Amino acid sequence: MAGLSKLFLKHRSPGFLLIEGVIAAAVIAAFALMAVPQAMRMYREAVLEYEAVQLLHTIRYVQALSHSTASWPDGMMPQREEYVPSLRFSRTGYFIMRGRRQVIKSHSFPRGMTMISTMTMSRPVYFGKEGTVDLPFSLRLRMEGCARDRQIVMSLSGRCRLDRVG
Repeated sequence: MAGLSKLFLKHRSPGFLLIEGVIAAAVIAAFALMAVPQAMRMYREAVLEYEAVQLLHTIRYVQALSHSTASWPDGMMPQREEYVPSLRFSRTGYFIMRGRRQVIKSHSFPRGMTMISTMTMSRPVYFGKEGTVDLPFSLRLRMEGCARDRQIVMSLSGRCRLDRVG
């Protein structure tokens, strides 16, 4: 028997057989098929988190900008509304405005992401001298394929926070 195995081993060339290569490729393909949907979910979660943090930073930026324009010395600040910064939201993005008409910056969300608000979307958000708002609101960002939404809550006192809800 030992001589028979030596005979077979002697004629076998080193390396993979074709069937072994096909089986290895099939195993790698099966692992890839399981990993791609999970990677896409993680990517969508990361995009949603990034957009929520950016929106929170934008709200705080306009709040600080409003505070700096509201703290001019008496008699020096232009009293016209066209110099007051504001935010306007839509389902697919937001705008930083100067006054009611001039858009300073606009941002559109990636495809599949929408925003839901507790206030009327067409109504601009103005901040007072101390960074306060006249009406508290919340903005909920939702993306297809994500289990948890992101919600930004703004209080009357001007405090804003980011929550993960769902």
